[in-house]
Amino acid sequence: CFGKTKRNQHESKLNMANRARSATNFYPRNTESMTVRDETRPLVLTATKRLRSIVIQANSEGSGVDVTEQATQATQPAWQRYVLSTELGARGRVWDIAVLAIETPIVPAGGRVALCLHGHGSSCSAAAWSRFFPDLIAAGYHILALDAPCFGQSTGPTGQANLWRSDDARLIVRVLECFGVGSGSGRVTCLGQCMGAGMFLRALSLAPGYFAHNHVLSHATIGSWPAETARILAEKGGSLLAYHEPDPDHLREAVAYKELTALMGTHPKLCRLIDHEHERARATATATEPDVLPATAIALENLSRDPSVFVFDPNLACTGRIMAFLQRTPAVHGALAGPKPVELPKRSALADGHDNPTFKVFVRVRPPLAREARYTRAYNVTPFTTKSGLHGTEIIVSDSVALKTAQTQSSRAPEPKFVFEDVFAEDCSQSDVFVQAVRPLLDAALADGVDATVFAYGQTGSGKTYTIEGGIVPQALDYLTSHVEAVRATYVELHNEVLYDLFSGVNPTLSEVDGAFRLNHAHVITATDTAELLSQYAEAAARRATSGTAMNERSSRSHAVLSVTVPVQHGAHKQRSKVTEVTIHFVDLAGSERLKRSESVGQSRDEAIAINSSLLALARVVHALVTPSHKAVAHVPYRGSLLTKLLSNAIGGRARTVLIACVAPTVDSADETISTLRFATCASLIRNQVDSEAEKKRKQLPTRTALSQDQSTVLSERAASFKADFFSGDPVVVRTELGDMEVYGDFTAGTHAPLCIMLHYYGHGSSGGRQFVPWFDRIRALGYRCLAPSFPGHGRTPGTLSAKPDPEVLAQGPCRWLSTLFDHFGIAKAELYGYDWGAGIGLEFALTQPERVLGVVACCASYRDESRLQLLKQKGFGRKKLCFLGRKNSQVHLWSKTVKQAKAAGVESSLAPTDEDALDAWIAHLQSSRERKSKKKPTMTA
Repeated sequence: CFGKTKRNQHESKLNMANRARSATNFYPRNTESMTVRDETRPLVLTATKRLRSIVIQANSEGSGVDVTEQATQATQPAWQRYVLSTELGARGRVWDIAVLAIETPIVPAGGRVALCLHGHGSSCSAAAWSRFFPDLIAAGYHILALDAPCFGQSTGPTGQANLWRSDDARLIVRVLECFGVGSGSGRVTCLGQCMGAGMFLRALSLAPGYFAHNHVLSHATIGSWPAETARILAEKGGSLLAYHEPDPDHLREAVAYKELTALMGTHPKLCRLIDHEHERARATATATEPDVLPATAIALENLSRDPSVFVFDPNLACTGRIMAFLQRTPAVHGALAGPKPVELPKRSALADGHDNPTFKVFVRVRPPLAREARYTRAYNVTPFTTKSGLHGTEIIVSDSVALKTAQTQSSRAPEPKFVFEDVFAEDCSQSDVFVQAVRPLLDAALADGVDATVFAYGQTGSGKTYTIEGGIVPQALDYLTSHVEAVRATYVELHNEVLYDLFSGVNPTLSEVDGAFRLNHAHVITATDTAELLSQYAEAAARRATSGTAMNERSSRSHAVLSVTVPVQHGAHKQRSKVTEVTIHFVDLAGSERLKRSESVGQSRDEAIAINSSLLALARVVHALVTPSHKAVAHVPYRGSLLTKLLSNAIGGRARTVLIACVAPTVDSADETISTLRFATCASLIRNQVDSEAEKKRKQLPTRTALSQDQSTVLSERAASFKADFFSGDPVVVRTELGDMEVYGDFTAGTHAPLCIMLHYYGHGSSGGRQFVPWFDRIRALGYRCLAPSFPGHGRTPGTLSAKPDPEVLAQGPCRWLSTLFDHFGIAKAELYGYDWGAGIGLEFALTQPERVLGVVACCASYRDESRLQLLKQKGFGRKKLCFLGRKNSQVHLWSKTVKQAKAAGVESSLAPTDEDALDAWIAHLQSSRERKSKKKPTMTA
């Protein structure tokens, strides 16, 4: 379909738009969250006059697909490209999304829609599934194929999906709404590749009503698997057909592959996963044709960000199988087969007679509002004493819709009963809540240096913000400042899955180090008295996102976290005591809400969906931690939301926690009250990993400062075996322990001369190390030897490596190759220069093998965990041995990112607008290094 039809039909933009509009009702309309920026933009590639021509060109075999004469002769599909504009990601950035829309002529408007989503790669675009378009059109599907932001003809720096990924599910929903697809229509079938498969799965979880029953995935990639996927598919009578070709970027160890495998094992009717390697082996053994979904690259410009375009290249049999799968009628799955769902606990820890000192749960009932005056109370509170002598409070909820439904099915259904530490009734003061629930937590934190968290949970309008902001925080700050000289504080909100700093207005980030999530780049204020701190806190709190709903006149539309850090002294004697720091978090969660009751629309509706999604992720974490079997938890889905990452230390981590469940008093909210108290019951069983006697220690990398004597001897012997003229700038292929590797080099400076190694950027098919050959003359003039290897998939080095700049991926892939290269040439130590991906390799190599690195110059470094760079200083890489270079004129390599990396490593960053500037900066670094070494050498006297 793409690239083989005529371009430039010499029609004006207006005529093209009029023809498309008159032929189709399948076009975008402006909505509150998305606008049509350019409806008159002509097709980049237009259709031929007959569908038969498109079909013939859509298959590599050239034989076409058998379609009806009605489709080939009488009608023609109407093609049109649109540019849709919407806000996504942090800072409300506006993106232009290129969308290809094709209306099928087979059925009237309102038929099925095939949503085609591509993967994460510079050659990926809306063309990925194009060779299925003719068959989909002939089967009565409208086509929606979009270039995701940062890909194809959409705006944004190439490949930077992290800038908008938090809103990818909402992007899908907005595009469907824009084209008039109803939220409960069930019309949309998805064909999703790689990143696009993850986008679809999140959208299916967010808004299942849009989607049909059967969908096709290829190389699915996702960070956290939506737990509702199986249930949604079962309810729709649908299934997933998933293809997977294992490669460095799509491993069998990845989340999506594991979850699809598990789903196929427990619910085979809901999923079929085809592993290409396994399928080819089966086909070879049985002498049959393998059922795989092949892909190819076509040399076409102006479709993707590369000169070539990635497209799937199915044969007729593959196309026929996939089309037959998509057109199956929904099945009746009934109850999901396989293991029974885990039954959540119905009794709290206290109700079972267990004291839980690491996780205390309280309930607060707010007074009724004016609109609730006509309703009766829905709760009753009584004291409770366990058989073991523990004291608590029981709250009984009645008159709920759920209870009445149960009572109609049986003669007498029991009223829900819940037992917690205490229940603060309507007449309790803010002081009562602080003294009984919060002050003991603060005393424990100050006594033994263990972090603490207080958070409020409940439906919208239940009094959470009043409890946290209006009562607990002012009293807690006054209490803390009376015990210590000064405190430090940060204050952030999570709004629509984007973090904002309420003190400064910037966007902080979260990073993961050794399994723990840390907040980076948040503004820190230091205060010595309560008035000063409360004043700044009040100003910041006023910046929180709020709006009015039918349930709450001033509803918080974000989760807010105030973190206060104070010094703590351990030991009986002040002179010998040890001072550490403890952090107390005060969390005001946005309230869950039912859209029907809150009557939220537009932006408020989007906010409500985001709030409910993050609270659902929080519930999944709690449920994972309180399985009735009390066995070790295999996986806790903290990565499901930024909220669960923020609260990971408080829920199942190394902190003491107090949860205050806030509820409304009247019968109109009884169902929401029961839901809140059930969550609190589960949470009461969480056992945080608190060790009050041991100070929390940050995991560090193994200390390696020097090579052993045996290692040095072996390397010296290898180095001596190479002659001085071994290289002269020409490439050779050396055989290492990991495989053949192309290397460019120049050893004419002498066998014992110091060595410089240059590391290239990632790009399969690129020249690899050859790009650095023009630098060799200047480096050799300083007395250095030169090496520029080509990593697998680059130059003449066979194989592939993952492009992911994650520390663990770099360490297990390219860093192993670099270490093998060191050993092969007998290199004890070397200076490293890296660009982009190569800079990330150099940084990770310096962290894991610092004894082999003299210095690192990282230009436009691609390295995902900035906080990990702090360890470079511990490894001896200060400003004399470490340099970060960046560019201000690059959309891909952001200068701000370079500055953050350098700041994390404790060094300065420098501008290098061009490659020549980068070489000059490295030459200066090498000259400075040689001068320092010459000064250290002892002088010989007669």
